[in-house]
Amino acid sequence: MLSIKIEDDYWMPQDWHVGDGPIMGIFVPGNALERVVMVQVDGHELEAVKDQLRYLPGSYTGRVVRWYGDHARFIIGNLE
Repeated sequence: MLSIKIEDDYWMPQDWHVGDGPIMGIFVPGNALERVVMVQVDGHELEAVKDQLRYLPGSYTGRVVRWYGDHARFIIGNLE
């Protein structure tokens, strides 16, 4: 699962799974990407991040990985 924390409590948390369709489709309104503060990724979704976004900083040795700020927004904006 990929869990997304957005700074406005009304929109948190949002969860996305591989096969759910475009990740940006979960965001309404359109300015939500700017408000993403953290993503937490595990399972198949972590494998997708590893495969698609190879140059992200962070440790991939654990079962659950978190990214914050610009890195979190980069994941949301680029993961397919």
